[in-house]
Amino acid sequence: MRDLSTTVKASKRFIHKSKKIIKEDYKIVKNYISSVAHGHMNRVSTSWAMGAHNLHKWRLLAFSWVVFSALLVIYDAFASGVEVTVIYMTNWGLYVALAAFYMLLQCSARKLNNDEISRDYAKLAEKVFALAWCLEFVVLIIFWTAVFPSLDNAPDMGIKVMRISTHAIVQMLLGVELAINHIKFRGSSLKTAVFVFLVYGLWNFS
Repeated sequence: MRDLSTTVKASKRFIHKSKKIIKEDYKIVKNYISSVAHGHMNRVSTSWAMGAHNLHKWRLLAFSWVVFSALLVIYDAFASGVEVTVIYMTNWGLYVALAAFYMLLQCSARKLNNDEISRDYAKLAEKVFALAWCLEFVVLIIFWTAVFPSLDNAPDMGIKVMRISTHAIVQMLLGVELAINHIKFRGSSLKTAVFVFLVYGLWNFS
């Protein structure tokens, strides 16, 4: 009986220690997941260069300008008698940039209001921003090196502003955003960009 009692006590101590270890491991895993989630949230909702209020104002300004650029593209289409089309990579990059700044604006707004930003939304915002940057960087290089030299001088001031805005200013806004935020480009984001370039090529040249 004494041996049985000793065994029972030893078993209880083992179970108690096991529960304690499991609880500690659970806390470690939970804290790690939380830190990863908050890492994504902080990267899209904070800046090393400015506070939350100024970051939100900056993103509102950038988003408004990209909206203005999109309206200029529509104006150019009507003025030229050409449909707004997906044949131009400029349009692809512009629409993705519009989505990126909208999502980042939402992230900074939620940060100001102390609302929770889901990890999935934060990760998606990072990927969309990285995609916008990759597209617009390519647009910037191709337009000014290959397209612009062959263009005639646009007689319409609106078209001139549209060309500068969609092929220089939007890229500058993305560059400033990249410089002040904590977003990191990851392999998955670059793979998405490569996939979009392939889709663009198949869509327009097949």
